[in-house]
Amino acid sequence: MIKNLFHTIAISSLVYIVIFLGSLIPLGLGGLNPFNKSISDYEATDLVFCNFKNQICYDDRIVVINVGKPNRVKIAKALFKLDSLDVMAIGVDVVFEKYEATNEDSILLSAIQSNNKIVLADEYDIDNSKNLPHVCNSKFCNKSNIGFTNFVAKPNHSIRYFLPTKKHNSTLLKSYASHIVEKADKLSFEYLSQRGGEVEQINYRGIGDSYVQIEIDDFIEDDFTAIGYSEKIVLLGYLGDDQWSISSRDKYFTPMNNKIAMKTAPDMFGVLIHANVISMILDRNYINESAQWINRLLCVLLVILFVAIFRTIFFRVNPGYWKVVRMIQIVIFFCLFLFSTLLFYIFNLKLGIGVALLGVALSWDMVKIYENIFIKKQKFLKPKL
Repeated sequence: MIKNLFHTIAISSLVYIVIFLGSLIPLGLGGLNPFNKSISDYEATDLVFCNFKNQICYDDRIVVINVGKPNRVKIAKALFKLDSLDVMAIGVDVVFEKYEATNEDSILLSAIQSNNKIVLADEYDIDNSKNLPHVCNSKFCNKSNIGFTNFVAKPNHSIRYFLPTKKHNSTLLKSYASHIVEKADKLSFEYLSQRGGEVEQINYRGIGDSYVQIEIDDFIEDDFTAIGYSEKIVLLGYLGDDQWSISSRDKYFTPMNNKIAMKTAPDMFGVLIHANVISMILDRNYINESAQWINRLLCVLLVILFVAIFRTIFFRVNPGYWKVVRMIQIVIFFCLFLFSTLLFYIFNLKLGIGVALLGVALSWDMVKIYENIFIKKQKFLKPKL
């Protein structure tokens, strides 16, 4: 019993060593780069987002105004009009880097200063430990009306996470979406803060059609009828130069992309990603991730279990039937994958069992390698008469 347990743990350790060595293989290898990028940018949860959560799920609390090619006078007119409609909060996903003493900038400054419900987009060098440069010009921006729009992702990878807040020295920085929610619904913002997560995974509500989209030229027309805006959050951002254009500006890859792997084109504008984050915070519909120690313990136990099963098969099943083991591996892999996917889809619980899935794929081969080497070694060391 103890001897069998020792061998099982030894083989399980071998599985982990192979996985570790595999993780050291560089992904950027010349012609393999596009393939490897698609693999490194894939998560099992993408299957749920792509196939089950990409249907239109309407959220009429948020209105998105397409500014097209940003025009400061038009944006100012839209802000003045929104002020008269007494909306819950206004987000401007346009970074105003420069200020000049022109009539255009004076009108925009007046529109911003006259409404304390406005949140302006800013970008921070959040990894800079000494100073914190603001991209937004200080003439327009101040501590009470900015939120950082930095996304948590590698370049050209899917946007899955966002930073609710970031503490820089003694200053608490709020993300663009978090700050907007704070102005519109303080209780939802406090609930987010109490979760205490450094990062939150975005529980995408749906594609762009989930939100009301209006062209800024239509909105600022005098005859445009705006009803019920006092209960809405309005975001001004870029959705293309016009409603029929296809643009890649301020557009990102997300798990909602129709292609799970080998993604060729970004699928969602930045302002719509912020809209999805705001919907999630307002609904308090978060994705919960199991603790790291739980994931690691579960993976270790599962790998040991798989090794024990396959080792039993190795000794008790005729080698002529060993090909059936591959089918058993596929079944176990599918069941584990299905279990974790259903947990995510039904309960919004993300279970990190990637190592266990790799363990399923490697266990049988590691058992054969270990046992064949061990048996041959035993025969070699056995005294000859």
